[in-house]
Amino acid sequence: MWQPWVVALGVVPLSVVGGVLALSLRGMPLTGGAAAGLCCISGLALVQAWIVTWGMVRATKVFSNIHTACSQGAQAKFKPVFLIGLCVLVGSIPIAFMGANSGAQRPFGTVAIGGIVFSTAGALIAVPLIIAWIAD
Repeated sequence: MWQPWVVALGVVPLSVVGGVLALSLRGMPLTGGAAAGLCCISGLALVQAWIVTWGMVRATKVFSNIHTACSQGAQAKFKPVFLIGLCVLVGSIPIAFMGANSGAQRPFGTVAIGGIVFSTAGALIAVPLIIAWIAD
């Protein structure tokens, strides 16, 4: 039997990769503000993945087929996870692109945008696929 918390922890590296990739695309160094953004996004990625994972755990009590449970559980938790990501994304755009010339604001916002895109996709796509793959 798979452990849901292990699968949920697997999304955290995706958020870090997304944040670092966003920094490199904008040509920004890894500063203290960016590191703080990575910490924040890592926690948010874990919350998103845990919401999806818990939805699938609850769906396994209803559906006997693990693939159906993964699909239905992820669909049931799509809206809350997507809205969490959208709120962070919309809130980070002004920080990343229109913030003052502070050394911490722009990298923080950039990491938040890249990390939330990768963590939302990871939570909604990768987690159900990994759970279905492990359960086979």
